[in-house]
Amino acid sequence: MQTSPHRRITTRGTTSPGRCRESRTGAFVATAFAVAVAACSTTTAPLPGSGVPDAFEFSLGGFGVGSTNVLLRCDTLLVWRMALSGPGATTDTARTVPTDDRWRAFWRASEQAGVHRWRRQYQAEGMVDGTGWTTRIVTGGRVVKSTGNNAYPDHLGREHEMEMTADFQRFLAAVSDLAGQRVGF
Repeated sequence: MQTSPHRRITTRGTTSPGRCRESRTGAFVATAFAVAVAACSTTTAPLPGSGVPDAFEFSLGGFGVGSTNVLLRCDTLLVWRMALSGPGATTDTARTVPTDDRWRAFWRASEQAGVHRWRRQYQAEGMVDGTGWTTRIVTGGRVVKSTGNNAYPDHLGREHEMEMTADFQRFLAAVSDLAGQRVGF
């Protein structure tokens, strides 16, 4: 008998993500310290090989395509998708608790995608509409924060405009595997 790598609860509607009941004071202090250290550091040390990060966020969306958001609360990933915006827009939400194996696979794929080398911002010149994305990972005293608008990084942190790089797609697939569902469109 095959078991699922995720414990998953799925709901439909306009449910917003819940709050963790555990104290987040320690996480706040660790995050503040990590931000201070990251501001003074240009290190490109590798990401960890396993474990749940202190914080994780990812979003991807754009005009006419809707959006997907992934947020870590304690050990649970919350995923919510909005199919387009405006009247008649639907929101689907899901929760999953990734296994240790899923986290290891995520870290491995993130390392291969060069996430630790990604710059803070990637911006295609002259584009107003399109696809925007953001990711924020806090782990082991490090903060990786990167955003883009119609531009995507490769494993060396270089910018590529208009088309997702294979490395960004690798990261997107890793987030999808972690969430137990396709993230993106």
